[in-house]
Amino acid sequence: MPVAYVVPADPDRFDEEELSAWAATAIDEPAARPKRIYPITAIPTTEVGKYHKPTLVADAAVRAVADALASRGLATRDIRVVQAHDRLVVTVAGVDPDQLADAVAGFALTIRATP
Repeated sequence: MPVAYVVPADPDRFDEEELSAWAATAIDEPAARPKRIYPITAIPTTEVGKYHKPTLVADAAVRAVADALASRGLATRDIRVVQAHDRLVVTVAGVDPDQLADAVAGFALTIRATP
């Protein structure tokens, strides 16, 4: 699911709906338009100054899982993500494993529940 991260010039004026409307006119391919747009204070970089995309991918995974759980009224104590064997592994604490499986069915992630 495509998402976008932006560093707003004025964080008090960030408007996700306005940016989504702009993206709908600027990006011809509907499947490529971001489904969510997240404001952040800075784009993460490596020690040599290159953008560190894995950090953003991990953040997007945590947000997607949290959103899926919230949409079902499920609260969590903690959501963590690590890279293991070329896959993201998301660990969710405090959610019934069956409810978690239902909430994230179809996600291309390894998701585990812990007590």
